[in-house]
Amino acid sequence: MKPTLICIFLILVICSCSPTFYIPNTQNVPLLSKKGQTNVLGAANGDAVDFQLSHALGENFGVMLNGSLIPEQTDANGNGGKGGFVEFGGGYFKPINNNMLFEIYGLAGFGSLKNINTSQVSQYPNTQGIFESNISRIAIQPALGYTSKYFSAAVSSRIGAINYMNPKGSMMYNNQDQIQRFTDKSSYFLIEPALTLRGGLEKVKIQLQIQKSFNVSEKDFPQKTGSASVGLILNL
Repeated sequence: MKPTLICIFLILVICSCSPTFYIPNTQNVPLLSKKGQTNVLGAANGDAVDFQLSHALGENFGVMLNGSLIPEQTDANGNGGKGGFVEFGGGYFKPINNNMLFEIYGLAGFGSLKNINTSQVSQYPNTQGIFESNISRIAIQPALGYTSKYFSAAVSSRIGAINYMNPKGSMMYNNQDQIQRFTDKSSYFLIEPALTLRGGLEKVKIQLQIQKSFNVSEKDFPQKTGSASVGLILNL
């Protein structure tokens, strides 16, 4: 895929002996509390660079645009890949008191991925070790947060499904044709809890987020099961 937006989120690609078909992006947890508030975030987790934008259109309604980007990477064995994903969301937020608030967003995104696993070609000489697919994901993301002038914290959970569309290429892994695998079963259900911490100045804070990713549809699905990202968030 050739990403044309800076807000593109990677789904796949880590240089390893086994293919990786999903990497969770940093969750956008806006913690908006009043109309007109805007947040801009840039973050990285070691695999991807994330870009996020959120804005309060009304007293209790917010929108967001999310994404990440990883350029093509390959290791010494020729394994690697690239991919991209952009996501849009809208939802409801409600201050509970001066410091606590609740929010819930609906999310929809799309993109594509390419996985290169040439280290398996010697074992399966009739293949190229390449997997490509378009992807989409829909989810809801509730969160409960604490906010103050210099510190914020939130717990959230992204709950949804990822869908693989039009898989193509030629890849075998564990004696299984991966293109046929995703043709036969294209959708997988995910639960992804996260903890987000922010500290710094009133308008500029450093963000740390730790999250886990559970594939409920398939326990041993070849994906990254968690991530930790560090970023900078601006409150405009």
